[in-house]
Amino acid sequence: MSPRAAGRTRYAVLGTGARAEMFVRALVLDHADTTELVAFADVNQARMDAHNRWLAELGHRPVPTYPAGDFAAMLDKERVGPAHRPGRQPVL
Repeated sequence: MSPRAAGRTRYAVLGTGARAEMFVRALVLDHADTTELVAFADVNQARMDAHNRWLAELGHRPVPTYPAGDFAAMLDKERVGPAHRPGRQPVL
């Protein structure tokens, strides 16, 4: 974790369909001082790749991507705080 990331809440976005963009934008732009986007999980690798390309356009580093079936491993490896599935309650 970078020194800048110290003290920020680490988030993963579960499901990278159309609705996810507003959550990703909030994490990496609007609330970047208190949050850190650390991973995507989805059944569709192409959608996660598209979000990482968009992150690069914003000057943000790409984040690791995980198949939905690797959810538990992602939580452990990325030291995720809340995990957000767009349209659902956060997983805490």
